[in-house]
Amino acid sequence: MHRSITILFVSLFVCVGAVALSVFASQETEPAEAAFMGQKKCTKCHIKQYKAWKGSLHAKAFEALDARYHHDAACVKCHTTGFGAGGFTTAAESGHLVGVQCEQCHGAGSGHIALMAQLKKDKVDKKDYPEHKKIVLTPNNCAACHKPHTAHPEVEKK
Repeated sequence: MHRSITILFVSLFVCVGAVALSVFASQETEPAEAAFMGQKKCTKCHIKQYKAWKGSLHAKAFEALDARYHHDAACVKCHTTGFGAGGFTTAAESGHLVGVQCEQCHGAGSGHIALMAQLKKDKVDKKDYPEHKKIVLTPNNCAACHKPHTAHPEVEKK
């Protein structure tokens, strides 16, 4: 009888603990995914980089794309910023993300912008905070669109 009561109390304790953990765990929120902001937001702080980019082929990538391909996923993924990852959808809906902008290689910028605003608010010198230079650059960033051994018939015809 004593053993049954002990088992009952242990079981009850485990169940209450599990319920409490699930309640607390459900209250924790995941950080929101970073959003694509567009080059105008980047330009506010990175004017030198913007000036170099705006004369590049990357800046004109969407313009270079024949209008009949503006809705073709196979084309816009390489001629816009963030397509398929929460960025560009259509020129009408997300025209601020046409062309291959900063965030296509460096990642969505809302987190970076928020971090910089917080550092400024807290009067922290961003140079003392290495995360301010965090970028997401890998060979795959370029290779996803710049495939040296694949055909690109529209470009090759010109």
